[in-house]
Amino acid sequence: MGKSQSSETPLTDLARMIERAVTDVCALHGTGLQFRVDRVVVTGQTLDVWATLHFMPRTTPYCCGEPGCHLGHVFPERQLAIDDRVGQLYGQRVHVDFADRVEVRYHEDVRFKRH
Repeated sequence: MGKSQSSETPLTDLARMIERAVTDVCALHGTGLQFRVDRVVVTGQTLDVWATLHFMPRTTPYCCGEPGCHLGHVFPERQLAIDDRVGQLYGQRVHVDFADRVEVRYHEDVRFKRH
């Protein structure tokens, strides 16, 4: 099946490309946050993504538990950068659509700042 056809893609290279792009663009390296793609559906140039943001224990508390705060993918410049990065890795122009499909998982001993 070609990339331009609608298909559901299992956790494969495409999922890893998206994870790598989000981790780089959102500067998640060394933060204790892990972004993992659970599912990708490809329809033409649109990649519908379901994912989980894992909050891992660390020595300093997180500011909050909101994925949008840490990922910032709702900001146009980050969304464009993610689209560009995945498109380069995938070999064609794409739009990575997260919609409201990023879940969170708070691992044991994760702490948040008190406001």
